Amino acid sequence: MKFNAYLIALLFPLLIVAQQKNDKAKLSDIISKSATFYEKQKCFELNIDYKVFSSYTSSNVTETYKSTLINNNKDYYYKLHTTEFVKVGNEVLKVDHKSKAIEYTGEIDLQDQDSYYNLKKYLDFFSQFEVATEGDFFKCTLSTPEISTLPYSKIVLYINKTNYQVSKQIFYFLVTSPYKDKKGIIKSDYPRMEVTQIDFKSGIGKFSDKLLLQNYVIKNKSKVSPSSKLMGYKVFDLTKN
Repeated sequence: MKFNAYLIALLFPLLIVAQQKNDKAKLSDIISKSATFYEKQKCFELNIDYKVFSSYTSSNVTETYKSTLINNNKDYYYKLHTTEFVKVGNEVLKVDHKSKAIEYTGEIDLQDQDSYYNLKKYLDFFSQFEVATEGDFFKCTLSTPEISTLPYSKIVLYINKTNYQVSKQIFYFLVTSPYKDKKGIIKSDYPRMEVTQIDFKSGIGKFSDKLLLQNYVIKNKSKVSPSSKLMGYKVFDLTKN
């Protein structure tokens, strides 16, 4: 019995490593199939709900907001809070409604705007992986004991087992954040953020006007001015810098 216990103690870490590699391979396959699902759609709209909770386990919501993401082949529209990003061809706009400012520039990398469903990038930042099933979803957990360039210690992904749509993502932050409890007392804890897909529409249809640059700016030779809808906004033409 002692010898068996010794063998278990000796081999258990090796079994964990083997399982981690197996789960990483499973996760990589699931993420690849999820990416394929979105790539095949070509044109779609996602409505996403963000909720920030005061701690890893708390039900106390400290912040909530919504975003819309539209993908039309290689063109993008992304709205978060009061800011809109629009990329059509080689032209990119950032419209900040709070500041009443428009940034106009040439082509830039908008990979952050497809981060909701572009999950492959996470694999390089985590060392521990677990894949389980929960109802109609794969529950994929990525974690690391080391500090990386990402501000999260753990991410949990819920991916539909049938069509591989990303249903939900949960982020566990590494840095504490202040919040007010129900009595108004300021406290601090490690927050988590839940990002949930509320609606998915395939095909460009009625929201195509959000990808028309003339709805935001008017170009006249070398001058870029706000459209009539955004009259009074200040335009910063970054192509001249």
